[in-house]
Amino acid sequence: MSKGAYDAVKAVLTGQGDMKFSEVAMQPGKPQGFGVLGKRKIPVFTLPGNPVSALVSFEVFVRPALERRAGRRFRTVRREAIVLEGWNAPAGKEQYARVTVELDTTGAYAVRPVGGGGSHMVAGLANADALAVVPADVEEVEVGALVEVLELRPWGVIEARLNAQRIQDELERAGGRGRHRG
Repeated sequence: MSKGAYDAVKAVLTGQGDMKFSEVAMQPGKPQGFGVLGKRKIPVFTLPGNPVSALVSFEVFVRPALERRAGRRFRTVRREAIVLEGWNAPAGKEQYARVTVELDTTGAYAVRPVGGGGSHMVAGLANADALAVVPADVEEVEVGALVEVLELRPWGVIEARLNAQRIQDELERAGGRGRHRG
């Protein structure tokens, strides 16, 4: 769906069941809709049309609801990470920024933004490990700040990549000290 003047999804579903459409204070993913339709009370989520907005909305609203509906205990796992490269955040909206996860010099989780800020820019999603959750009252995410991150990839996959990078870095450092014979 979109927040434009004419939206086909809204036009078709308005008045059906108990469908409700609203805008939420988040970026990306402002236009949302939800309702229960039919005798079987089927839950219907409407997601924003931009791909990044749809992904973020799915992770924030739909995945938890589907897990609970399937009878599984669901708890969103968020980890803290240090910001390596700052960015701006919209005033009054909770932001879900695409980030890559790294390790800082102390071995702590750290993040830096990836991809552009637009919700139509999908290239950054391919490189994003997680979403940094920035509270609505923060307008500038500063270097060194702590942010909560919501995984997009399983944390085990992120850890495996970080471990491989750590080994590669150690091999390069060892090779740079004259241990490499050629």
